[in-house]
Amino acid sequence: MSDVMNYDDETMQILSIITEGFTQTKQKPVGIPQSVFAEYGLTFKKVNEVIDQFIASNVLEVIKRPASSKDKAHYELALTEHQKEAEKSMKNMLGHKRDMQMLIVYFGKVCSIYDAIAGGYMGFEDGQLNRYYTYLTLRLEEILAKEDFAELRNEMPEIYDSLLGSFEELDMAWEFMRPELFGFLGKLEKMWLKEAIGEFKLNKDEQKLLDLTDEAIKEHTARKKQANGNFIKRLEQEAPKMSGMNSEPSKKQGEATDSVDEPSKPSPKKIDLHPLESKHYSNRKGTLTLSPTVDVEIAIRGKTKRPGGKIKYAQCWLVEALFRNVNSLNNGITFSTFLKVKYDKNNKKHIKKIRNTIDEINKKVYGVGGPKRLIFSHKEKIYVDKSYLLKY
Repeated sequence: MSDVMNYDDETMQILSIITEGFTQTKQKPVGIPQSVFAEYGLTFKKVNEVIDQFIASNVLEVIKRPASSKDKAHYELALTEHQKEAEKSMKNMLGHKRDMQMLIVYFGKVCSIYDAIAGGYMGFEDGQLNRYYTYLTLRLEEILAKEDFAELRNEMPEIYDSLLGSFEELDMAWEFMRPELFGFLGKLEKMWLKEAIGEFKLNKDEQKLLDLTDEAIKEHTARKKQANGNFIKRLEQEAPKMSGMNSEPSKKQGEATDSVDEPSKPSPKKIDLHPLESKHYSNRKGTLTLSPTVDVEIAIRGKTKRPGGKIKYAQCWLVEALFRNVNSLNNGITFSTFLKVKYDKNNKKHIKKIRNTIDEINKKVYGVGGPKRLIFSHKEKIYVDKSYLLKY
């Protein structure tokens, strides 16, 4: 057989189809309809040229073939005796390589779906996107179930079986999952490039799934962008009211109150933060002082501790730990410090608690005119943005 490294992409695709046919019949004669080749955009002329090439190379014997592109007869092919031994290596060489290509394509599309879901203030369940996600995961499972993918099957990072019921969790977990999943995708692509084999064309079913998935991702992203835009507008509308509530004492019952719409007492949408220090958080009150006139209440309904008075609310504990001293403010605290147990990156409850707590605090800060992202996480630590801290 000629060196496959010199074959063009169409020849590779034809060889892959024929090899798969002999694999299914266990090397017995195979009948392949013209429609199978046509599904990959392969012409009648090209298919016959390749088959003739393999006949000349003592690879194939033709029992019968279509006389024209309109002939409904199948290509009835048999392996020569000497080629029967080589058929197994053909399968390994081409079938495995095509599977590797599709593994990269499907896994990359899963990562794209995760990217579309994660981030932002607002998220929502998306049945259509989940449908195509499920198809992708089933095809991944089908490839990885093959014996020659056993090692990659064991190495592949864990992904969700379904997105339904997991959208909120994924939104929080993706920050930690992303490096691992894209690292695995990079490894697959490196393995593929080392083989230096041309790409196989996708069949109509494969291409349709990818196209529909892209459409679902695009639609989800647009809906999410609109939802987040509306949420930010609502926060901006509420910011002046909340700022006024924090900077001025409430009127006693029975006293006249000024309308928030009165021009005589405007409230700025954004506030100028003073450089933050550890003294600016009150452990007792659960309030963070952002400026001389604005406090943000981290406490839950005025309480820093849960009913019973022993366990602090997560938001209060996190801000307290960050503002404990100069070192914690500038260098952050570990996930384990916040959780008060050893952090486990595979524990979804840990990830959810960290992300929820950070998000809720940032929403409160932004709600009174502060920055959107005062607190953030990175590499298993939680930080206060240094641009808002006092420089020593």
